[in-house]
Amino acid sequence: MTNTKKIKFITDSAGDFPKSFVQEKNIDVLPLHVYLKPYNGEMQEYLDGVNLTPDELFTFMEENRGTVSTSQITAYDIEQYFRGLAEKNEYDTYIMTCISGVASPTYTNAKVALSNLKEEGIELDVRLIDTKFYTICYYYAMKDGIEAYEKGASAEEVVKIIEDCCYSNNIFLANGTLEYLKRGGRITGASALMGNILNIKPILTVKDGLIAPQEKVRGIKKAMNRIMELVKEATKEGGYRYMIVYSNKAEYYDEFVRLVHENFDGNEITENQVGGTIGVHIGPGLVGLMFQKKTKM
Repeated sequence: MTNTKKIKFITDSAGDFPKSFVQEKNIDVLPLHVYLKPYNGEMQEYLDGVNLTPDELFTFMEENRGTVSTSQITAYDIEQYFRGLAEKNEYDTYIMTCISGVASPTYTNAKVALSNLKEEGIELDVRLIDTKFYTICYYYAMKDGIEAYEKGASAEEVVKIIEDCCYSNNIFLANGTLEYLKRGGRITGASALMGNILNIKPILTVKDGLIAPQEKVRGIKKAMNRIMELVKEATKEGGYRYMIVYSNKAEYYDEFVRLVHENFDGNEITENQVGGTIGVHIGPGLVGLMFQKKTKM
């Protein structure tokens, strides 16, 4: 199998790809915007992963009672980026993975950008993929797609591999506090108050492209153990790989890692920190386990 076409791989910063992987594979990462407003201070704008690291964000969230928010990559920003690609004309095809389209307009904005360029007579062969997921959930998809390309797969084959990979994974998450879910509007203030009083911890997952509650348990320890049970049930057929995700390493992080290795020993298990785009909405103290069906190539 040979592939003579040059393919450029692109993603957005919500994918939280490991920096070493991005550099090794020469992946372009388009950053979303992150806004930090200290208490009684002025709003500051950052580019996710460019001039704001995850640790800097989580330190701000823990130490400051200010506000945090994110915003999309605009159609204009993407259009200018694509325009630059067209001027350089170094690749035949471009494959871009995007954060869930129902949660962020980034995917739609990319389509608008391409349409605007087409009206000017500038056409690029860009294959846009709505991953329907967040954070590291589409890292494995991109990894497998690039490996297939390096072995000679066509653009069509690579896109299918990436899509199949994206749609064969999921994730379960928990956090020691509900404060940041409340700030981000994911739960109401009353729910957060009652949850804190009763020590209730929601286990979150991704459903239909949105972060959604799976169930509620009492205490972070029970939440972590319940995540193990949920993942075991979901991967009982075998052939999965696992990734531990975290925001900052809370006091229960090592226990969570121990549980993962205890329950899934013998499988591929890696770790990765979530970045600013997702971190803003879930906050420090996050632990979670992503699982993905291994691609057959």
